[in-house]
Amino acid sequence: MGFGISFTQPAVTAAAIHSAPQNRAGIASGSFNASRQVGALVGIAIFGTMIAANHDFIFNMRNTIVLGGFYF
Repeated sequence: MGFGISFTQPAVTAAAIHSAPQNRAGIASGSFNASRQVGALVGIAIFGTMIAANHDFIFNMRNTIVLGGFYF
C-alpha cells in the first residue's frame, strides 16, 4: 500500500497545484494536503473501529487488512 502511494502522491499533488491559477497555488496545495490528512485520519478511525468492534481480533484484523488493501 505505502509503496504505491509514494509513486502516485507527487503526481496527484502536482496536478492539484497546476490546475489552480498561479496566484492560488498555495491555497490549492494547502487544501489538498489538509484533505489528504483528514482522509487518512478518518480511514484510521474506521479501521480501528472495525478491529475493536468484536472480540475476535484475528478475524477483524484480517478483514481490515483486506479492506485496506482494496481501498488503497
